[in-house]
Amino acid sequence: MYEVRKNRNKRKKCVLSPAEFSHEIGRLAGQLQAFAYLNNKTNHGYSFELWELSNNKSMEMAIIELPIGVKNVTLTTLDSWEEFLAQCLEKWLFSFQHKGTRDDNTLQDAKNYFSLSHSSFKEDFILDLLVSIDELIDPIQGSYVNIKVDGWYECAWDDIAIEGKKGNIFIHLGVSD
Repeated sequence: MYEVRKNRNKRKKCVLSPAEFSHEIGRLAGQLQAFAYLNNKTNHGYSFELWELSNNKSMEMAIIELPIGVKNVTLTTLDSWEEFLAQCLEKWLFSFQHKGTRDDNTLQDAKNYFSLSHSSFKEDFILDLLVSIDELIDPIQGSYVNIKVDGWYECAWDDIAIEGKKGNIFIHLGVSD
């Protein structure tokens, strides 16, 4: 469905300075944070985060050092990080539109004026995120992350770590009530 490598080749190639790399991490994190705010409800707080991980340590150690109180980490290698992350992004970023939930508290776009009411725009948005990640870190492998913390983490979540030739990232998509 999402042909990341094919779309990556359509963009202009460039080598990022450390400052440009950090800026791009911040841009991607900001996009996720904006969607978290869009999904928030009075009794459900969403958190969508992207963290740069140290590439001088194992992925497990780099995740444990995140400022979220991680005590134990288990990584499960994904066959296709792109497909898994695309499914997670579709589920989480657009949950404000999912109908049939228990309380059916969704945003309505009766006349379909909002671009993200159309599946093609959602797919383009997700593909752009995936291609940006692919270009930024040049992924080697992605892993589903199972985290244990002392205390509360979230009601529901998906955590993904992606190891790349140019850097490593951790993506958290979750909700608490």
